[in-house]
Amino acid sequence: MSLPRQPEDRVGLLISFEGVDGSGKTTQARRLAEVLRQAGRPVVLTREPGGTPLGEQFRRILLQPPPPPAASLTPRAELFLYLADRAQHWQEVVEPALQSRQVVISDRFIDSTLAYQGVARGFGIETLIEVHQKLGLLRWPDCTILLDVDPRLGLQRKRRQAQAAGPAAPLAEWSRFEREDAAFHQAVAEGYRRLADMFPGRIVVVPADADPDTVFQRVQAALRQKFPWLLP
Repeated sequence: MSLPRQPEDRVGLLISFEGVDGSGKTTQARRLAEVLRQAGRPVVLTREPGGTPLGEQFRRILLQPPPPPAASLTPRAELFLYLADRAQHWQEVVEPALQSRQVVISDRFIDSTLAYQGVARGFGIETLIEVHQKLGLLRWPDCTILLDVDPRLGLQRKRRQAQAAGPAAPLAEWSRFEREDAAFHQAVAEGYRRLADMFPGRIVVVPADADPDTVFQRVQAALRQKFPWLLP
């Protein structure tokens, strides 16, 4: 596991945002990037899947429900597409940015795969860590902000956002994962809790059941404790 970076290090800092669907990851990642840029820090804001042009194609396949009568992705095919996206994302975006001493903020990273595919799909956390290691993809963030919210509340938020956006809602608002049953989303939440217990030095659990401003205050407080030099 990576150690906390200091400003004099020759590589940058990787911060990931994780959580169940509707936890507010995208909003909080964007807000953090904006604050850091205003403070003069070089920032790369990215996401998985979809952080590269090829990754955007993977994202459409992974998130968009297939039109009938097309068959949906099998769990194994789903996993392989996420691994392919991560391999491309690391080589094309994340590693170059870190080597140029930038702050990389990623909306989802390896922990999403461990929670969604490792636990909810049943492949196993330890198995997928081993797979990442064998493929040369075992790269841990320096810090992971886990936005902790009840999956039922998260799904309610997603549905309200989709209704407000209307028929032209972004693809992610209508993802295959949103259509999964309650047991699946509870399993994802349990997966994240297990990961937080496994990696307490890296994963910071932030309650996300409040309004976005309050949650962002909690995010900033957590990061100031971990990296006192990072935020203004």
